[in-house]
Amino acid sequence: MVLSQNEIDGAYQVIIKEIIDLFLIPKFKELGMEATGEWIENVHSKGSELWGRDYTKYLVEGRPPSAKMPPIEALEKWVRAKFGYSDQRQVRSTAFAVAKKIQQEGTNYYPDGTDLMEVLNSMEVTEFINRRLSEELISLQGEKFSEYIINTFNRK
Repeated sequence: MVLSQNEIDGAYQVIIKEIIDLFLIPKFKELGMEATGEWIENVHSKGSELWGRDYTKYLVEGRPPSAKMPPIEALEKWVRAKFGYSDQRQVRSTAFAVAKKIQQEGTNYYPDGTDLMEVLNSMEVTEFINRRLSEELISLQGEKFSEYIINTFNRK
C-alpha cells in the first residue's frame, strides 16, 4: 500500500497551512506588524513555498533610504488602519509624509531587519512538522489499509 504523490502533497499542504496559522501569523502579530489585515489574508503556500504580499521583504529586511519614494497609494490603506483617519486629504498627506520619511531614513526595520521568518527555522516548528507529518502519513496509510481490507472481504 503505497501512498500517491498527491496524497503526500495533500498532507504537506495541511501541515503548511497549520504552520502559517500556528506560528507565522502569531509571530507577525507579536512583532506588532498588523495594521490592515491584508498581509494575514494573503499569506499562503504554493506547493512547498510560502507566498504573500510583495512588501513582506520589507517586513523582514526593512527598507533602506532610497532616491525613490515608496508608492503613496500603497501607504494610504495603512494610514487609514494605523491612524484611524477617514478624511481623504488627511490620509493622502499623511501617506505622503510617511513615504517621504521612508525615502529619507528607511523603515524602522532597517538595517537590522526582523525575525519574522526565523520562526520557521525554530526547533518548535521542526518538531511540529515531524510530529504532524507522522500523524498525517500514518492516517493515510490506515485509510489505505482499511480500504484494502474492505475490498478484500467484499469480493467474497
